[in-house]
Amino acid sequence: MLNYVLMLVFLTLAYQDIAGTLATEEAEDAAQAAKLRSALESVDHKRRKVLCFTLEVEQKILELPVLIRSMVNYTKIAWKVLT
Repeated sequence: MLNYVLMLVFLTLAYQDIAGTLATEEAEDAAQAAKLRSALESVDHKRRKVLCFTLEVEQKILELPVLIRSMVNYTKIAWKVLT
């Protein structure tokens, strides 16, 4: 989980860096501006993908106590049936 958080931080910093470059740099031609915009969109896509995955993992982690309690209950029931 920590790896994904670090990746998210890195991608956010890269996104901000490219956005800052695009905002401050006077592009000499349209091709340079298009490259920067493309890089910005690519990093943003990766950042969103990692964020969604991180949120999904976090949700699954939050569901673990419920699953564990269910397993304990089923084990108790099975034990009563078998004894």
